[in-house]
Amino acid sequence: MTSSYPLAPFRSVARAKLHAVIRAYPLATLISAGPEWPTVTQVPLVLDDARSAAGVLLGHFDGNNPHGEVLRADPRVYALFHGPNHYISPSIYPTEQYPGWNYVTVHVQALARPLTDRERVRDILFRLAELHEPNDSGYRLRADQKNFERFLAMVFGFELEIVDMRAIFKLAQDKGAGHAALAADHLAAVTQKDIRPLLSRLLADEPNSDV
Repeated sequence: MTSSYPLAPFRSVARAKLHAVIRAYPLATLISAGPEWPTVTQVPLVLDDARSAAGVLLGHFDGNNPHGEVLRADPRVYALFHGPNHYISPSIYPTEQYPGWNYVTVHVQALARPLTDRERVRDILFRLAELHEPNDSGYRLRADQKNFERFLAMVFGFELEIVDMRAIFKLAQDKGAGHAALAADHLAAVTQKDIRPLLSRLLADEPNSDV
């Protein structure tokens, strides 16, 4: 990066750290240059770091998602991985500070390869499920599951070859190690809040209204 923004303490290109965030927060925001407006999709991605130094990201869309056609027309895509974030109160510090917002993001520039080989798409589905299915759930995705082949036929699979990636870890590093540790403890605590009231509200039936 040639820009001085963000501040140097917040910038990172350490591959191990970036990969750790991608694995811990796999839901990425994919952004492509659409015909009029950018095309944006949230999609979980699987990092395969065995095939290249930078790594390859594996994913799939519903076949009806127009983002697939956008990737076919222009393979350039920007992926954002969002880690923990929250408002940080100055009250946590022993010295006078301003309020801040700490966050973790990984920015990835990549080239998309749509997959036509159904076996490769099948492998992506199984890898994603194996990574995230709880060990004690009793469920395992199976090829003999009812209507699996029909389901597979409706999936658009793709690979993203990573061209460049960088991260912003805004974790109060500019305030010194002691303050950064306090901010990290605070961020870890406040991100554990109970979100059930919000989810209940989002699931409640409400009259339709125009935006």
